[in-house]
Amino acid sequence: MRRGIGENDELGKSMLGIWEEIFKLPTIGPLFSYFGNIKDKNAQVANLAETIMKSQITLGQYWKQVNQAYVNAALRINEKTSSSLLDIKTKKDLDDYRKIMIDSFEEEFTRLFNSKEFALTYRDLLDKQMDLLSQIQASSQRTLGILNLPTRKELDTISKDLHDLRKSVMDLHERLESTVRKMPS
Repeated sequence: MRRGIGENDELGKSMLGIWEEIFKLPTIGPLFSYFGNIKDKNAQVANLAETIMKSQITLGQYWKQVNQAYVNAALRINEKTSSSLLDIKTKKDLDDYRKIMIDSFEEEFTRLFNSKEFALTYRDLLDKQMDLLSQIQASSQRTLGILNLPTRKELDTISKDLHDLRKSVMDLHERLESTVRKMPS
């Protein structure tokens, strides 16, 4: 049985008509260029979304390990002392409790930072962030090219050419001064 008879068909036809009119617009300008290869753009957006999702998952694993180390350190404090913050009456009690806290957190976070699991998670997190950054940069470069703005590569080339030109002018200037000095007055 077919669904969408009536208003939905009319809405679909209307939307299709709008898109047909958009594609009939002149084929010049940055918008046409930008939307010219829409499948490629969709694939890039999908890859970017996938990278963001993987980065968030890895970030969650990272914070899970850090939070677990914090909880373990707090539990270790309770194991090492029978008193709580409410039982502290003197400065010596506070100093003793503070030392126990510092030692517990230091031991637990040292254990975390020395673990292979944390190292792998941190490496994965950095990899995902670098992938995300490179995808954003590549997308920005494509957009700049479409909008007829200079890309980073073009600016680097211009900068190098300008540097070479300055060097050539300085060399010519030095030769000219040297030649003028050698000329008899």
